[in-house]
Amino acid sequence: MEKRDEVEEIKAAIEELPGAEFVEIRKWVAERDWQIWDRELETDSKAGRLDFLIKEALAPLSSFQESRQVLVSKGGARPQGTRSLGRA
Repeated sequence: MEKRDEVEEIKAAIEELPGAEFVEIRKWVAERDWQIWDRELETDSKAGRLDFLIKEALAPLSSFQESRQVLVSKGGARPQGTRSLGRA
């Protein structure tokens, strides 16, 4: 039997299931899918293929820190409406 035929047989069998058994199969498939995805994510992370996400997430913080440094180096200018924290 070919894989395609097996898949069609499985689909047909699933369509025949009563509601509660269908829900059980659906939950099992969803859990299996998450397990596969988790393994792929872990493998990609260990291989460094997700490092760009860390850089993207930290970029706004880095940009904020750089802007703050520029403001501080220009005499401590603060955005209008903010107050000094402990400065006279």
